[in-house]
Amino acid sequence: MAKATATTFLHCAFVLFATASLIQAKKSQEDLKEVTHKVFFDVEIDGKPA
Repeated sequence: MAKATATTFLHCAFVLFATASLIQAKKSQEDLKEVTHKVFFDVEIDGKPA
């Protein structure tokens, strides 16, 4: 009986975690639709432009 309870708890925890992960992934993709800043990097190796 205890093993069945532990297994059920683990399944429910996994489903809850997976659902939260999918919701967060969808929300973060919506935030990336617009570029707000452009950044340029000047990289040098041994004082010479790379």
